[in-house]
Amino acid sequence: MYTDYNRFSVNAFTAVSDAWGLLSSNYWPFFGVTSILLVAVCCIPAGGLLAPFLTAGIYAMVFRSLRGEQYDLSTAFGDGFKGKSWRVFFAAVVAGLPWLPLTVMSQMIDRIEKAPQETVAIFLIAALVFFAIAMVWGLTCVFWIPLIVDKDLSFGEAFGLSARAAWMNLPGLVLLYIISGVILTIGMLAVCLGMLFVYPLVMVAYAFAYRQVFPDDKLPSPGHEPPPPDAYPGVFGQRI
Repeated sequence: MYTDYNRFSVNAFTAVSDAWGLLSSNYWPFFGVTSILLVAVCCIPAGGLLAPFLTAGIYAMVFRSLRGEQYDLSTAFGDGFKGKSWRVFFAAVVAGLPWLPLTVMSQMIDRIEKAPQETVAIFLIAALVFFAIAMVWGLTCVFWIPLIVDKDLSFGEAFGLSARAAWMNLPGLVLLYIISGVILTIGMLAVCLGMLFVYPLVMVAYAFAYRQVFPDDKLPSPGHEPPPPDAYPGVFGQRI
């Protein structure tokens, strides 16, 4: 089981800056995937079922980009997480469960406004409690999907490692949450359409934050020595 991770290593500003650097050179594939994700979730009945797979696809695209590998839209639509789809799906479902009460409560706002003040106060307190639970749970699960995509861990192994790593990187992740909220709010102010353009930045920033905590073990480590010349075939390195 993979258990290694960096502690107190999330630099939110660096994650956003690195995400901007990646998107500035190849923005449109990420824009396309995140736009489909947002439209599916907001406009299509049961479209939210696509969200886990598209989220995994975005992580796969970022990881391939950082390795210098080729990626395209097919990476986001299954090629980047073959054999891991159901783990990704159920991880997203479990991670999103605490938001269900808030979704139900949001549908009750019109009726609550006409209720007695005591009822309104209880409703608001309950909403704050559920929101706090959802945020804590979301933080705990923040690395769940990328660990499945990147390290091919089992459902339970990925959750346990995500929880430990997230809480050992709490300050940086909280700051990244705040910065992401500001970015998304700015996008909402731009007639909501701005959300389509800033959401890729937020998603990719979380992928970079993940990589700060879980370095890529498929890349040579710093200081890796190349093989000696006589390890190569031919006459390279041989005296002529």
